Amino acid sequence: MKCDELIEAALWAIKSEDLRHQFIYSKTIKELNNTSGISKAFETTIVVAIYQAAISKNSIYISQIAHEHPYPTSKKQNPKRADLAIKDTGAGTNWKYIEVKYASSTWKTHIAADIQKLRSITKKVQRWMMIYGICEKGPKQPLYEKIKAHFASDFTADEVYERTFQTNYNDKKDDGVGFILLAKIHP
Repeated sequence: MKCDELIEAALWAIKSEDLRHQFIYSKTIKELNNTSGISKAFETTIVVAIYQAAISKNSIYISQIAHEHPYPTSKKQNPKRADLAIKDTGAGTNWKYIEVKYASSTWKTHIAADIQKLRSITKKVQRWMMIYGICEKGPKQPLYEKIKAHFASDFTADEVYERTFQTNYNDKKDDGVGFILLAKIHP
């Protein structure tokens, strides 16, 4: 599965979970369109939704897609695991290990920790971060731009994919921007 296909599957999955969580957390039907969604979703729920979207639009003859896939160098009783892993079929193709992270108020610490976790893989693989979140409309530098700027030296510049969508931020209709970044990490 190519990265541009993965980001589209992730966009669909996150938008779907955004709508589902708006429904779950709205107190009444009238509040449904004014309730924020993905900000209240567990990260695991989003990862599973992305995994399901990816496998439903992929053929096993094209790629292997795994959820909670163990790192190749982790042989402990409870090994380190990637949220998602993809391996295209064919000789000489490497696994893409993907850590998925919600950009919460402590985004710098959590993203940095996952980047270091990915760099602990010593075998020849591809290391990727998928970061999603929401931010208010209108700031001079939205959160996803701050993330790209802060981790610019960690991301491979020509392999950063991003998508945005309209959503609710502070329980107000369409006052937010949802975003997804998929970036390759330097080894």
